[in-house]
Amino acid sequence: MNPEEITRESLNKLSIKTLALNKDKFGVLTFDGSFPLLEKLQKLFIELDELDYKNSLSQPEINQVDQYIEQLLNHLRQLASFDLATGFNKDMHDGFENNIRGFYDEVFRNLRNILVYLRQEAALKSQDTKELQKQQKAAVQAEKEYKVLSNQLKQKLDALEKREQEVEVKHGEIAAEIFGKHFESQAKEYAQRAREWETKRSVFFKWLLFIIIGNLVIYLYLFISDKLGIWPNFPPREIFTIEYGAVKLALIGLLSYAVGFASKNYSANSHLEIINKHRKNVAETLKDFLGSKPEQNDRSVLIRSGADAMFRGSATGYVSKGDPVVSNEPVGGFISSLLGGKRE
Repeated sequence: MNPEEITRESLNKLSIKTLALNKDKFGVLTFDGSFPLLEKLQKLFIELDELDYKNSLSQPEINQVDQYIEQLLNHLRQLASFDLATGFNKDMHDGFENNIRGFYDEVFRNLRNILVYLRQEAALKSQDTKELQKQQKAAVQAEKEYKVLSNQLKQKLDALEKREQEVEVKHGEIAAEIFGKHFESQAKEYAQRAREWETKRSVFFKWLLFIIIGNLVIYLYLFISDKLGIWPNFPPREIFTIEYGAVKLALIGLLSYAVGFASKNYSANSHLEIINKHRKNVAETLKDFLGSKPEQNDRSVLIRSGADAMFRGSATGYVSKGDPVVSNEPVGGFISSLLGGKRE
């Protein structure tokens, strides 16, 4: 195989055995020791790719995995370039095998925790997928029942006049069940989004505190060192200039806006999560009531009350129509008040 053909895209389909145990190229110096280690490394990186490591790990961890993948590709290209006809010998063979053993130990030592974490995350997602499939199956089954009932009504309308109310109740139960499954799925989706925005808000807020506290500590140290005549022995004004202050205020204002933006999105998604959970509970309660076969008038009242309870907007503690707007940009508001501005 040509070394240029060994790329990240071809790693999944690459035959390590053909590459390492080629007697036509290596004679008796085949790489029997390196072969199983290279194959395990290949399987490891394929699994990491299947576990979507690029969307699950931090950037430094992603960089580390990418670096190891590139090192493996370089080793494989080197292996593909060996040939008895071009001066390949036992020293080169032994040196390569020693390098592979060291590389193998380093990779599994540094990536073991990452692999365990990604497998756990995949197991949790698999459970969520199974639950969603179960819900979808129930919805499909409910739809099939609806179609069966609809066809029966069309074919035997005269014979089923006395059972019309029972059929309508069944329709209501099915519709309530479908709505309940839909709202439950929506609640999970909004819950996931809320957790993501909560994480982002925490990151922005930590950076904001880091910048503010860091500048305060540096200023105090420079002030004290200048008074005591110790290193670095120059006044704070040498660093804390007007230009420096303007840049810091702009950065703090930007981070403050980011905290506020993340907080608003977190509140909105949490609000929608609670609303959809409420709607799911109403749909399930309505299904139970309709299953008790109420009178026609009572049934109509139940459906109207259920629809009103489902779709009437209500306060949840996250977003309320009647509450005044509260700024989520504490630092930005503080800076504005210092400058004599008025925040809307």
